[in-house]
Amino acid sequence: MRTALEFVVSTLVLCSAGCTSPGDGKKTSLAAALPRSVGFVGSLTGRSASFGTSAKNGVELALLQRGAPGSKERPPLRAIYLDDQGRPEDARQAAQRLITKEKVELILGALESGTSLAMAEVVERARVPMLSPAATLPSLTRAGRFVFRACYTDEFQGRAMARFVREQLGLQKVAILRAVHNEYSVELSNVFAKEFERIGGRVLIDEAYVYDEADLESTLRKVAAAAPEAVFIPGYYDEVSKIAPALRKVGLTAPLLGADGWDSDRLLDEAASAVEGSYFTSHFHPDLPGAHVSGFVAAYEKLWNETPDALAALGYDAAMVALAALDRVPPGAGGDALRTSLAQTRGYEGVTGTISFNEDGDAEKRAVVLRIEGGRRVYVTSIGPALGVPGPN
Repeated sequence: MRTALEFVVSTLVLCSAGCTSPGDGKKTSLAAALPRSVGFVGSLTGRSASFGTSAKNGVELALLQRGAPGSKERPPLRAIYLDDQGRPEDARQAAQRLITKEKVELILGALESGTSLAMAEVVERARVPMLSPAATLPSLTRAGRFVFRACYTDEFQGRAMARFVREQLGLQKVAILRAVHNEYSVELSNVFAKEFERIGGRVLIDEAYVYDEADLESTLRKVAAAAPEAVFIPGYYDEVSKIAPALRKVGLTAPLLGADGWDSDRLLDEAASAVEGSYFTSHFHPDLPGAHVSGFVAAYEKLWNETPDALAALGYDAAMVALAALDRVPPGAGGDALRTSLAQTRGYEGVTGTISFNEDGDAEKRAVVLRIEGGRRVYVTSIGPALGVPGPN
């Protein structure tokens, strides 16, 4: 049986339309150009496989558009996809393989905060840029100069949800259920609680849980007994799909609140009735206005026969930003030149918002708030980087 590290999903060699002349078959100068290589690391199997599959699909769409007829002439591009199964050690080994064996110039990934942190030391030591599409833990980009992210941070996301709940929903009393085994959940819980109480709200109860714990019922009963107006559960979709029905079973009727880890069709497939009427922050919704969004949605649906979710959109945006950075430096220029090119990204109009990297390598952009209605994600509002100000579409 192949290990996660050996599971190379696919390798694409993409050429622009200029690799051969369409009329007479004569090769252009690009035929002799040095191919570019990029890697992707994500959870393609395992408990968070929905994240990895969606992000990979978004990346592949970006790469296919790069080589579509009529696109700008560029050297051929080789892409290698590795599965980390959502496990930090597998992500670290995948990064090492991509750098030492595959000789990639840049890595897209990982998708979760823990797996991305495991990769950060590897890429920093090798001076190979890494652009995570979706890892939101604030400390990630502080791990080194070669570490970037194409999404907002949990510090922003937690505050945005707190402001939405207190100021737009008008709720005053909430409960928190945090996954103590997950730094992502702990960080979001801390930020949300601090901001919610700062603006006049009250956290009635803050309970911890461990994923796969044998019996959560006593903890959930405590939460329900506190009679909160809402419960904030910043976990991943696979956990929430089990916790939400269990909360309803012990009598909680209040809406649930979540973060971007909820954004998966799996949650709706497995627990739609339990999360009906709930809200969560995310990065994208296909109903966002703008021709660039509708064009992306149409292209994605045509390629994959499904509507893109947030991870697909983030994977697409991260790949587009990375490809633009590659185009600004010649093949073989080295990691330092590519790192500088990536850091100079300003005003990229992505489908998940406008991306400009700050000095830490973070993308300062808006969040969207979604509501679950009738088993679907419905767009509610956007919150800009200046909290309280509606975000750009």
